[in-house]
Amino acid sequence: RVASMVFQEPMTALNPVMPIGDQIVEVMRTHKLATRQAARARALELLELVHMPDPQMRMRQYPHQLSGGQRQRVMIAIALAADPALLVADEPTTALDVTVRTQILSLLLELRDRLNLGILLISHDLTMIGANCDRINVMYKGRIVEEGGAGEVLQSPRSPYTAALLQCAPGAHIPPRTRLSVVSEVMERQTSSADSEARPSATTLTLVEPTPTLSGWDPEESAYDPTSWGY
Repeated sequence: RVASMVFQEPMTALNPVMPIGDQIVEVMRTHKLATRQAARARALELLELVHMPDPQMRMRQYPHQLSGGQRQRVMIAIALAADPALLVADEPTTALDVTVRTQILSLLLELRDRLNLGILLISHDLTMIGANCDRINVMYKGRIVEEGGAGEVLQSPRSPYTAALLQCAPGAHIPPRTRLSVVSEVMERQTSSADSEARPSATTLTLVEPTPTLSGWDPEESAYDPTSWGY
């Protein structure tokens, strides 16, 4: 019960033929955390904790009877049923409108402070990550290529991949109908620029040890060491 997970699509994660209350109770009964009566009482408390409107009625309802935001609140309640120390939220705002998305993120931050809960937020949305996370780990091909404080990573990226991600993100300064860059294209331009700058001039006489450049950066071959990247 160290960690629990909130999946990105609650409609497919929830059991469609089982009432919401029973799904929360099932977690506590499976882990032998409470009697059936105590588990139902705790399930109601959890729905209240995640600000579910009319929780008593929702206990008897099925997933298809709830809105997307309500289903995500149920997923969070289920994840909290085992009293975890860490909550892993995988794209928790997928397919939600802007208003509901803000509510879900605010709820996660409220639960973090109220329950002294650690939250691992997985997302491709750099804006959301920067606004809600203390630290960021950037992954490429299943490996961490950069880590640090949120402001540090987003404002002064050390990894070529992180820099490429930031360049591909839309912003208010981009004119309408402008084609956004693709990560692979940005990294190719960075590589070409690094190779061009690395070419020695005709008057260069000093011999130095070679420094790794972007063209030689391969996360499959090298361990995570941002200080070894020369760019």
